[in-house]
Amino acid sequence: MAHNAHPAKLVTQKQFGLPAIAFCAEAADEPGQVFAGLSDFSICRIDTSAENVQPAAISEQRHASYVTGLVRVGDRLVSGSYDGSIIGWMVESGEVTRHIENAHQRWIRSLAISRDGSKIASVGDDMRTCLWDAQTLEQIAAWKDY
Repeated sequence: MAHNAHPAKLVTQKQFGLPAIAFCAEAADEPGQVFAGLSDFSICRIDTSAENVQPAAISEQRHASYVTGLVRVGDRLVSGSYDGSIIGWMVESGEVTRHIENAHQRWIRSLAISRDGSKIASVGDDMRTCLWDAQTLEQIAAWKDY
C-alpha cells in the first residue's frame, strides 16, 4: 500500500480470524507475511497470501501476559508484554534468545526500532522509557517521567 493512500480508497482483499486479539504487528521479510502479538500471550506468523490463512504460533513458549509490542531485528523478533518483560526470539525456530523479566515495572506500551536497526526503545506504564542494544538486548539508558 502506498503511504499516501486515502483511507476511503482502501478495500478489503481478504478476511481471516486469529486465535486471540492482536495488540501489535510487524512485517516479515517474505511478501504477504506478518507477525502479530496476541492476547493469548503468544506471537503468531500469518501468511496472508495463502489461500486458507492459518495463523501459527512461532513457539510454544509465551509471555506471561498480553504481547503489546513487537519489532523485527534481522532474523529475530523482540516482543514486549503487559507482564513488563522483553523477549528476543529467533524468527524461524521460535527459540528464545533472551528473556528480560523486569524490563519495566509495569506493562510495556510499545516498542520501536531505530532506522539503522541498532537500538530498540521501550515505553512502559511505569513512566519509563528504556533504550536497548538491538543485538544483545542490553539496556543502554533509561528515562523516568514523573
